[in-house]
Amino acid sequence: YLQQIVSLTKKYGVWLIMDNTYEHFDHVQANSIPSGDDTNVFPCFNDDHVMNIFSFSKGYAMAGFRVGYVAISNVGEEAKEAYRQMLKVQDTIPICTSRVSQLVALGALEAGRQWVIDQVSTLEKGRNAILDALQPLQELHTNDGNGDKKCHYGW
Repeated sequence: YLQQIVSLTKKYGVWLIMDNTYEHFDHVQANSIPSGDDTNVFPCFNDDHVMNIFSFSKGYAMAGFRVGYVAISNVGEEAKEAYRQMLKVQDTIPICTSRVSQLVALGALEAGRQWVIDQVSTLEKGRNAILDALQPLQELHTNDGNGDKKCHYGW
């Protein structure tokens, strides 16, 4: 359905800002490294009206370090102009990532995605322990309505 949203926003000339901060956390698919033909890859759209926002804080369990980045297409005048405008304001934003945070982010990149996969693989065990402890409530709902247990929250 995301491709449909990308197409719809393009049709109406609207920018789409994709919040991809939890891109690595798909415990149902065990966060596997995608093969060349995997259609379940977390998408980063390269359309000239789409801005993708990512976070090391979430993706690499670096809570508190506040490191992230924006990915935008380098194709199309609209995207190139947005990039030029972003460069103008970057120096005026009074937030600066500390040197320590930068080094931690570099370490995360060097550790690679396999480290993330190893960490995410532990989520299912913790999730199941919580669900088992809450089972006596019998009114706990933990799915998306289609029977898929994809969330880490309940009601």
